[in-house]
Amino acid sequence: MPDSQQIGNGALWFLEGFTEESGPVRRIPILSYPFEVGRRPGLSLTLSSSLISQRHAVISGGEAGLEVRDFGSTNGTFLNGDRVDHSRPLREGDILHFGRLEFRLGKVDAEEAEALLAGTIAVSDELPRLMIDRSRILREMMRRRDVVSVFQPIVTLQDLDVVGFEVLGRGLLQGSHTASGELFTTAQVLGAEAELSRLFRAQCVLDCRSFPGDPIFFINTHPAEVGSPDLVESLRDFRRQAPDLKTVLEIHESTVTNPGMIRRLHEILQELEIGLAYDDFGAGQARLQELAEIQPDYLKFDISLIRDIDSASESRHRVLASMVELSVGLGIAPIAEGVESEAEAKICAQIGFRFGQGYLFGAPKVAEDVVGISSHPRG
Repeated sequence: MPDSQQIGNGALWFLEGFTEESGPVRRIPILSYPFEVGRRPGLSLTLSSSLISQRHAVISGGEAGLEVRDFGSTNGTFLNGDRVDHSRPLREGDILHFGRLEFRLGKVDAEEAEALLAGTIAVSDELPRLMIDRSRILREMMRRRDVVSVFQPIVTLQDLDVVGFEVLGRGLLQGSHTASGELFTTAQVLGAEAELSRLFRAQCVLDCRSFPGDPIFFINTHPAEVGSPDLVESLRDFRRQAPDLKTVLEIHESTVTNPGMIRRLHEILQELEIGLAYDDFGAGQARLQELAEIQPDYLKFDISLIRDIDSASESRHRVLASMVELSVGLGIAPIAEGVESEAEAKICAQIGFRFGQGYLFGAPKVAEDVVGISSHPRG
């Protein structure tokens, strides 16, 4: 049993939520401070998600109470829907998001603490009730079409010229703009992932028109809509509204499992003069056979392959370099995702990546905040 300083007058703090993107709700006692959260094994709380940074955030405790601080993670730490930029105080009942994983901060008295530490305490129904409330709010947000596009630059690693932007969706949920990953988690409860994805693309058409120059816009799909006739109609409508917009459609690597379906989609994209990118390549099984059969224009290498590449082993460098060489040999432009440091960018350039994307080059911003950008088409 932890000492009274750890528990605090017989009470015990805990986080309640999902430690992976699918699985049971768990209660995790906060036994000591600092309580570090991240993907790295051996932390106080290790989360199994590619959207979680190695060291993502930390909860600290003291006489004044608990506070949370983000470690500069890629996908952010959010407190009650607001991104945590500096240390923020915590209260019982607060909702924390690490990437897209959601937790409620709770506290139990000494008697319940004994049960929690023994692993016998029942999980409360507050998290399911929260999801019901959020689902209702999400439906209202979608009905009102209260979404906005944000743009993250994609640059050439040689000279850092901006060639284009990935267009990401945000929604006004509970008074603040909320990242798409969190919104899709809620939309999954409603079976509305495809509908939300189409709504983001519809807004994208309006927001992209304000850009000067001739950048390439990388727009997203959700796996739930790939293969659906609604996706094709959505893309045709997109092209009717923006006939001259340089556009690339991103589909997740996991959806590249049906060559016939992807081939038909690729033919439609070519008809509409829309490029194709495989996103998060290497996050799971690297689908080299499908890559050879239906060659995209771009291959976006997953952040898990890029993170800390500057301190990785020589063998890891060789494996990544061989994958980059393969894509270049097939006429596919490789993009390194999630570049966060100059050291990572340097190694990526040496390995053979032509393009990079990540917080080193710029965070996602709304169109009016993206100023002074020099845009060049892909050569």
